[in-house]
Amino acid sequence: MNVASMKEDTLAHIDYQDANLKVDDPNLLVNKVSSTGGQIVIVSAFGCSLVLNYSFGAMSLQVTVVLQTPVGSITIINAELDPNNPTVNLGGSIGPFKAEATVSFNFGTMVLSVSGQVCAPLVGCKTGSASIHV
Repeated sequence: MNVASMKEDTLAHIDYQDANLKVDDPNLLVNKVSSTGGQIVIVSAFGCSLVLNYSFGAMSLQVTVVLQTPVGSITIINAELDPNNPTVNLGGSIGPFKAEATVSFNFGTMVLSVSGQVCAPLVGCKTGSASIHV
């Protein structure tokens, strides 16, 4: 595979979402964090896992929580967190497994918090949580 770099804008026919946005602006959220994305296993039990994937953008945080099971996987959260909407809580199920998760980001302290639980028939439920300073 060949990769080439050009100084001219070869995609001039596509407008930038925010032309005034400067990628090195220290006020952008993505420039305030030590990690621009990652993955956290919230809880793992009964042959399944509840997994958070996150990535920071210029002004918001994209989060996805997936319930991975032996019978398949389902996305139970796919949301964008911002200062006006810093928390999301959703749940879902696939086959005999169900889960619920809450994801919060404190834009002042830069702390990402997640909690959740998975349940399976006959064996019950298991909870987990994590917080990281990004």
